Amino acid sequence: MERNTFFGGLLVSVIAIALFAILMPNWIRARNAYRAELTVAHMETDLATLQRLEDQARATISQWIAAYQRWIQFKDSDRDNERDWANAALMQANNLAATFNTFMLEHTHTWARGVPEGLQERLPLLPLADPDEVPWPIADW
Repeated sequence: MERNTFFGGLLVSVIAIALFAILMPNWIRARNAYRAELTVAHMETDLATLQRLEDQARATISQWIAAYQRWIQFKDSDRDNERDWANAALMQANNLAATFNTFMLEHTHTWARGVPEGLQERLPLLPLADPDEVPWPIADW
């Protein structure tokens, strides 16, 4: 009788360990998916976060517009120092565009319901491929 009890307990232990090893990854995967869904739902519904991100995006666009306008104003100047200002504005505008584009990609889950009105998903790098092309922000200002 003792021998059967020992082997029965051993068999139950082996089955329990096997089930634990098989089911544990699925349970962890399901738990992590649930937590990720909660995080995304929180980010989408948290008005303060949405407002902060939108304000940050609008501030970057405003800085880009200012740099773009300085570049347009001074790029064809006869004075060396004004052309230097234009080059500095060009570098600043491209840096801001790269920062903004990365920012928008990093917060794609926040914009899942669409980019807020008045914002765009990307800012162009300067100089533009077509010199007659006016980028979006300048057209509306």
